[in-house]
Order: sequence, then C-alpha cells, then structure tokens
Amino acid sequence: MPLDQADFTSLRTTPLCEEEPGTFALVYPVLVLEALHKGLYFQFALANRTLPKGQREPDWRSVYCDLFSEQYLMYMLLDATFRGRGLALSGRAIFDGWQLKGQSEPDYYFRHDNRAVLFESKDVWVNKVAKAGHDFATYLDEVKKKFYEDEEQHPKAARQLANNVKRLLRHKLPFDANFDPAELIIYPVLVVQDRLYNQPGLNVVVNDWFQEELAKLAKEGLPVHNVRPLIIIDADTLLAYHEDFRDGRLVFEDVLEEYVAYLRAPAWAGISVAEDEQRQMQSIHPFALFLENYAEKRGMSGTPKEMLYQILPIINRGVSDEPAQL
Repeated sequence: MPLDQADFTSLRTTPLCEEEPGTFALVYPVLVLEALHKGLYFQFALANRTLPKGQREPDWRSVYCDLFSEQYLMYMLLDATFRGRGLALSGRAIFDGWQLKGQSEPDYYFRHDNRAVLFESKDVWVNKVAKAGHDFATYLDEVKKKFYEDEEQHPKAARQLANNVKRLLRHKLPFDANFDPAELIIYPVLVVQDRLYNQPGLNVVVNDWFQEELAKLAKEGLPVHNVRPLIIIDADTLLAYHEDFRDGRLVFEDVLEEYVAYLRAPAWAGISVAEDEQRQMQSIHPFALFLENYAEKRGMSGTPKEMLYQILPIINRGVSDEPAQL
C-alpha cells in the first residue's frame, strides 16, 4: 500500500508491516489501539459513501462527533467522574430539561459548593497539509477556525465557553442559579478527542483567545475575577484518571488549581538560570503532562483498574486454561 506521508493515513489504517510472507510486525502499538476506535470511524464513513444517495448520511462526521464523541463517550466518562459529588448535568439533560431558547447549552456542567466547571467538547481535525507543513501561521489559522471562530465568524470553543461564563454569571442558565456570582469560581475546560492537541504551547494560544473574550465581559461589569484560565484536557487523560477523581484520591477542581499555579509559577530570589528556564518552560506544558507527573508523585499510575479487569476476559477469550506445550 502506498504510504501517505502527509498524514500517514494509510499507515494508521493498517499499522502492520509484512517482514516476509505471512510474518507481520506492529509498526507502532499505539496505532493498533487507535485503529480499534478511530479506524471504525473511517470504516463507517466508507460504508456510508457506498449507500445509495438517498440513504446516505450527508454529514457523517457531524453525526459521529455528536452521537458518539460527545453524547456517548464524553457523557459516560464525565458521569462516571462526577455523579454523586455535586450537580452534574450533560448537555443532553440540559437541553431536554430546560430548552435554552436556541442558545448553545454547555456540553457538560458540574458544580460543587462554590466551584463550577464548564465543559466544551470538540472532536475536530486540523487540515493535514497545515499540520504537516512548516508554516506555523497556516497551522495557527487552522487551529483558530476550530477553537475560536470559523470563516463565517461562528463561535467555537473559546468563544462558546466565554459565552457560557457570561450566562452563568448573569444567572441565565436556569438549571443552576443558587450561588453568588461574585463568589463563584469557574473553570472553563475544553475536552478534545485527540492527543495531538496536547502539544506544548497550544493551551496558551487558545487561552489567550479566551482571555480576550473575558476582557469584554469585564467591561460589561461582570465579576470575572474568579474565572480561571481555559484548560485543554484530552479524553484519554480523563479516562486514565477518572477512577481516581471518582473515588476521591484526586479532586478534579483541586488539580485544576494546582495546574494553574504550576503555569504561573513566579521567579524567586536567587533563582538560577537553569531553574528560571525550567519555570518558563513549564508555563507551556499541557495538562496531560502535568497530571501524569502530579499523580505519579502520589502513587497513581493512570490505569483504570475496573476497565483493566473487564478487558482481560475479552483478550483471553478462547484461550485454553491448560498450560502451553513447549
């Protein structure tokens, strides 16, 4: 099969290399695991294109992202993380229960005491030419279309989160109004479905766009002093640690606070050049890297145990209990 070097789509579709007839090697194990999830998307997309035109789903990508990435994967994951600890509502529950008059509801909402988390989910792709090219301005423009606003100036993640911050502070989200806006601490979280967006510095760029919107809200007189920076978190990281959050070994809002402090670490008297370089470098670290180190120091490996125990019978299906003969 010809190798598509622009985005390695052919390699990701079939992540095996035939070393000799009948003998295959895994090119990269992560690609094999991704093929079980992302590969299915492409297989369904191909099946959709083979249907008669009248039966074909015209916007399969949008349907997939809405019904699977958000309403199934993210809802199930965040429900498992937050249910029972405070007010936890999916976007579907909000839409069905309150019908916000055509306005875009949060994709997920959680509040415990005076701390609220607004979630926005984005399962998006960056154009492979921009991603593989050497023109950073072109890449940044593509990212802006996904996470700030598109060519028609339709609001995307950063603006959508800012808008829901505004509605929350004005008590315009009817599912939760029992709080003092001046005392409420708000965490805007952008959930992405691809580890590609864990690249260093991207969170800084997207948060800069969010801060521009937040400055507009401040001019309107809204109490934005307790709105924390926008934080990008990939679904794999949430999945890896959701049992630690669910069971209280980690508190989600506390970890977000620790991450914000980590990004904003000030210089100190007598700091060395090397220490100052490290301090500045950590300001662009993605949340996934921070959480991995943070949890490891506390003896947490980021392996969901229940999922591990459930997958073993599937892996071992059909395997004989008798010892293998050598």
